[in-house]
Amino acid sequence: ENVYLLGFHYFFESSAIPSYAMDVTVTSNEGNVIGQRSLSSIPVQENKLTTVIGNFYTNEGSIDVIVEDKFGNEDVKELEDLVFPEAGKVLLTIGDQSYKYETISDALGDIQGESEAIITLAASDYEESIIVPDGGNIRIVGQKGTKVKDLLSDNSGKMTVENIEFYGTASEGQASVTIGDGASGSITFKNCTLAPLDDNTRPLHYYAGSTASLTVEGCTVTSKEAHPFFNPSDKSGKLVLRDNTFNGTSISAEFKNGNDDQNEAYPVIEGNTFMTGPGVEFSYYFAGAPERFSDLNDNTKKYVYSIINNNTFNSESEPNITIWQNGNKIITVNKNEFKVTDENGIKYASIMDAIGLYQSSDILLPKGTYNEVVNIPGGRDITIKGQTDAYISALANLGSGNVTVENVTFTSGTNGITSENATIYMGLNTGNITLRNCTIDPAEGTESSLRPIIIFPGATGTLLIEDCYIDGTGVTNTYLNQASASGNVILRNNVFTGNSISAEFKGSMDGTAAYPIIEGNTFEYETAVEFTYWCNNPSSVKSASELDAATKQYCYDILTKNKFNNNVNSKINVWPRDASAGPNNSFSVNDLTLNITDEATGKKYETIGEAI
Repeated sequence: ENVYLLGFHYFFESSAIPSYAMDVTVTSNEGNVIGQRSLSSIPVQENKLTTVIGNFYTNEGSIDVIVEDKFGNEDVKELEDLVFPEAGKVLLTIGDQSYKYETISDALGDIQGESEAIITLAASDYEESIIVPDGGNIRIVGQKGTKVKDLLSDNSGKMTVENIEFYGTASEGQASVTIGDGASGSITFKNCTLAPLDDNTRPLHYYAGSTASLTVEGCTVTSKEAHPFFNPSDKSGKLVLRDNTFNGTSISAEFKNGNDDQNEAYPVIEGNTFMTGPGVEFSYYFAGAPERFSDLNDNTKKYVYSIINNNTFNSESEPNITIWQNGNKIITVNKNEFKVTDENGIKYASIMDAIGLYQSSDILLPKGTYNEVVNIPGGRDITIKGQTDAYISALANLGSGNVTVENVTFTSGTNGITSENATIYMGLNTGNITLRNCTIDPAEGTESSLRPIIIFPGATGTLLIEDCYIDGTGVTNTYLNQASASGNVILRNNVFTGNSISAEFKGSMDGTAAYPIIEGNTFEYETAVEFTYWCNNPSSVKSASELDAATKQYCYDILTKNKFNNNVNSKINVWPRDASAGPNNSFSVNDLTLNITDEATGKKYETIGEAI
């Protein structure tokens, strides 16, 4: 979905040119460049498909390169085209020649070198082991009811096994299917059943040290006391578990890691269904002693997220993923703990993981408490939408991106990122913040310096707060410092209770005053709005009559376009000051009559002289 093929090309593979460089430019219908990427090294391998995937319509986000076996399989025979032997017999086909055998081992023994061969089995119980030979490309296909004791691979052979049930124990591996530490070939299981009869036998054991590729696809894997154990030691993608059904105990899906983020190799686990009990477990070998999911390194988090989001876990209560360190169980994860959802339906444990690890832009928060501070990365546009009773600690926008938050309650009095104690913080030279239908209620009485909202002086972004509830009870006032053009601060249709809002504006002394827009709000506390009035002689400004015409208009708009409850003693509190000293004593403005109107602009004035 939402993936488009931009183009393709065929290359002749050459060891002298193992990779190619490529530039991709995407233009709009008008011919404007909207995305431009330079890719310096695209690998090319014989009979393999190289896919370059990513967001080419912008210059943001990562580009992934995937090399996989999609070519060279055009001659694979479909199941219905195969010939099967009579009960208990084995049929070997090499090219156009077919040979009949009594046992599977006899048929495998006659396959020489790199021959491509197909072995078909009847719907019978073959009470023997399949030992994968060195070399060759072998396909073993059974019918419904075909059973084989076990399989062992410990060399470089390549084999595909289909429609076979394995039930026994390989003598060397204590598993129905064993990939030994000397295996370096390729083994694929399709539509098989791995269900040992013995309680202490693993369905499958992939040994540490093996460099073989193992794919288990469309299979049913059942374990009792001993779980399937996968321990790949080579690069990512060598182990693929796809579209299987796992019954019983968990699977141990280890990954190669060299104690750093560069040498990790994660199994591909996708499309599987874990019917009962625990799902996946693995060991964490990195430094430190993580106690919770948030303590894990980023790549391990991504491994967990890929497992949770790309598989089905039927257990609602047991751990879906268990993480071990030094033989101790340190972290368990259940899918229900991951509530944060992005625009693609992917679930996360935290808002910042969705934004930071996966570059998500649209975040949905179900009902719940999210004890984290959302710190918007620079240049990112983020939308966060909460459902009823969605709680976040705080929000900080320090970069140039834009953030919109809807239907969220903010509960902490500090963002924990800056020295300013504010629930909502808008930093210097930032993008925009929009809050709609939100509640801002910092922890009452915990610290007198807490503020619901701060715009740092000099911030050039726009703050729009509408249809919100802001509770300043027990904390200091909301501080909004208008820095540039009028309209950078818009407070519309909100309810303010508790301490006042300090709605500053760019000073009028230089003739370029810029006033916040404050309209449709309800104020429910003693002092509603206050601001600093910059002037040359602050001691002489003691009432609204001494204010300049533009500031009178600002006061008039606040008084007439908002609602003030009876317990508001000071609707507007003005603090005159000049550049050399702090503010002098303040005065209140509770009523202001401006009877003279400029019909051209709609502005109101107290005197004709001011209007002229």
